[in-house]
Amino acid sequence: MTLYNNYVENIVNRLKKCSPIDDWSINPFGHIVVDNFLDEDLVNALYEEAMKVKKDETSWNKYNNPLEKKFSLSKWDQLPKNVYSFLLALGDVAVVEQIELLSGIYGIVPDAGLHGGGIHMHKKGGKLNLHQDYSIHPKLGLQRRLNIIFYLGKEWNKSWGGGLELHEHNPETNRPKYLVKTVDYTWNRMIMFDTIESWHGFPDPITPPDDKYRLSLAYYYTSSPLEKHSEKQAVFYAPSNEQIGDAEIEKLIELRSNPGSAKQL
Repeated sequence: MTLYNNYVENIVNRLKKCSPIDDWSINPFGHIVVDNFLDEDLVNALYEEAMKVKKDETSWNKYNNPLEKKFSLSKWDQLPKNVYSFLLALGDVAVVEQIELLSGIYGIVPDAGLHGGGIHMHKKGGKLNLHQDYSIHPKLGLQRRLNIIFYLGKEWNKSWGGGLELHEHNPETNRPKYLVKTVDYTWNRMIMFDTIESWHGFPDPITPPDDKYRLSLAYYYTSSPLEKHSEKQAVFYAPSNEQIGDAEIEKLIELRSNPGSAKQL
């Protein structure tokens, strides 16, 4: 069996054990959390590769501003073989079929270009303000519908933070309303969630030792735009609690939400 087929089989078999009735939650928006997502040998291989590739940060995208402090690697030719195979497997037709059954979202088109996906890394002090992802893919014209984030939190202490917060949407202010759930960052855990008006992030800086990193793998899915949909083509952030009322932060949020100016930050 090829490495790619091994990942596809692993993912499909695990998703088949999940129930759209018992496991797919709609509070505060559609999502599912799956522990022990991959066989241990596969997730270990992914972790080891991610740890190895992080040593050369010259090819990583770097974000260092008050809204986000992170690194990402999304170019296929720079991904090591297990990470490459795993991410490619997430777009396999057999995997997509299971995702459609679980989420109830059909006509899914995987984002094979990894726009915003790939390996994500946060060092000590890393953070990600609550945000909504872009709605319309800048190149495909399709609407982003689902995210998969796979945690590689080996020997991670919960007290270091990094759990993904899921917040209710406030339609009156177009900002997050209140925290509903935190999906703790840990080992071999997958979260998949609907991206429409879904506020998520971890606004508090993480506090691991210098030799520990918040590593995750991200893959996204699109579909034809819904009849009523947002036209935003860039991420839309919210200020953290201590940033509320800060005019400079609000200006930064405005710049970050514009595809043209976002590239300059």
